[in-house]
Amino acid sequence: RIEGKEIDLELIQKDFNQIAQGRANGHVPQWLVIEGAGGLLVPLNGSSFIIDLVKLLKAKLLLVSRNYLGSINHSLLTARACREMNIPVEGWIFNCQYLDYENEIASWTGFRKIGSIPFHAIPDREFVAEQAKVIEPVLRQILDVKT
Repeated sequence: RIEGKEIDLELIQKDFNQIAQGRANGHVPQWLVIEGAGGLLVPLNGSSFIIDLVKLLKAKLLLVSRNYLGSINHSLLTARACREMNIPVEGWIFNCQYLDYENEIASWTGFRKIGSIPFHAIPDREFVAEQAKVIEPVLRQILDVKT
């Protein structure tokens, strides 16, 4: 908005479909990660939100919840929004440790816990690679990616 640009969901869908077609032909990786930074109700333009883009692309949704005061409320509201919009959720990835609400959030929402990424003051390449190895088996199962 500050730059005077409008995010066009139809254009994103068109480009996404081209990527998907290339993937079907073996020209691109088997999967594509789309980050909806900030939450599902972050506006993309004057009438659409990240949750609308997820639904439009029929994307598999992984929810990320940071452990902090208020995370239970925010996580449960996000789960409710997904249910109300009929968006299937593959599971939760939790990060940081304030208190341990992860299992309760997973239980209350009925969405599986995929993993937990601990806080790290300097998340360097080694740390990221280490954490990726921890959650990789579940992500491969979700994405149906062969090794």
